[in-house]
Amino acid sequence: YLIDLGRPEEAIPWLQKAIGAKRYCCYQFPHSNLGRVLLAQGKVEEAKRSFERALEYDPQYLPALVGLEYIKQRGLRGL
Repeated sequence: YLIDLGRPEEAIPWLQKAIGAKRYCCYQFPHSNLGRVLLAQGKVEEAKRSFERALEYDPQYLPALVGLEYIKQRGLRGL
């Protein structure tokens, strides 16, 4: 929600909280969204790890696949 409002930095603590929650139904969501925020901040390697972590929970999770493909197609590296 905060990402869509253009306030991604505010989303980070909430995403980290969801990732660390003992009971959360869909861990791929916060990992992938954190990847989006990190990528927008130029933290390419961290974003890549977040997308990959999302895929550990759901190997077909499209937003994470798209994020990794974006990094690959543009030849991005950690800044």
